[in-house]
Amino acid sequence: MDSCAACHKPLIVELDDSDSDIEMDMEDGGVSSRSAAVSGRNTAPDDVELKCGCHFHWQCLLEGYMMNECPSCGADITTNMTPSPTSPTTPQQQILVHLRNEGGLQPNLDILPILTEELYLRTYPEERRARAFLEFCREGDLGAIIGVLNDDPDFDDEGDGSGGGPGATGAGPAEYPRDILLYRDPLGNGQTGLHAAIAGGHREVAMLLLLLASDADLAQFPAALLDEARAIGMGRDKRPAGSADIRTLRDEEGRTAEDLARATGGMWTDWVERGILGV
Repeated sequence: MDSCAACHKPLIVELDDSDSDIEMDMEDGGVSSRSAAVSGRNTAPDDVELKCGCHFHWQCLLEGYMMNECPSCGADITTNMTPSPTSPTTPQQQILVHLRNEGGLQPNLDILPILTEELYLRTYPEERRARAFLEFCREGDLGAIIGVLNDDPDFDDEGDGSGGGPGATGAGPAEYPRDILLYRDPLGNGQTGLHAAIAGGHREVAMLLLLLASDADLAQFPAALLDEARAIGMGRDKRPAGSADIRTLRDEEGRTAEDLARATGGMWTDWVERGILGV
């Protein structure tokens, strides 16, 4: 069996089977499935095979990756996508791997976006909270967004969420997460959470961001949303004077969230016509 080029241990991971451990302990008088874990039956593959032929555990690769090189042999592990007739642009790089885990084999999987973000967060760990916020905006996870904005300790990680890297917009009062609300993604075309919510079709998320980070008329917001904002201590009255209106922020293509909504159409057409996203 191949071993990890970083830690030299077998390319397997022990599965978390604590629930079944407890159940078997109770039924079998102490003869538990922990013995199965020791014998290898409660393990799964954890193997990332790079273009150069080196193998890594997933976490070992994340921790050791440095700009397009194999952490072990130093070989270039990138592959250039060939431009197509419909997209004759500069070839785009990928890092294609064969990934083996408990879900089976995933051949030719491009992990460059994941590695790029991990490398960025190693440089700017204080942006981890803001990047989690953006991801939740893309996914439409309203509860998780509120958790991040409400300083949920689950999102502390290495940073304090104050934002100190290229995406930051300037610190606000500790009780009001202005840097997170107005964060622009340096790895994602400079888009804000409002851009992300519109691109993903998440109207409730967009409404929350407009309430907390814009000067939009409060009469446009449902009473339940206003109550929710007050309950987490982030009503409009908590917004610092002079804060930028999220509707004015543009991505790297010069588009505001309203521009993106207008181009997207569909569910956003009514909002554009009513001027909800305009300033």
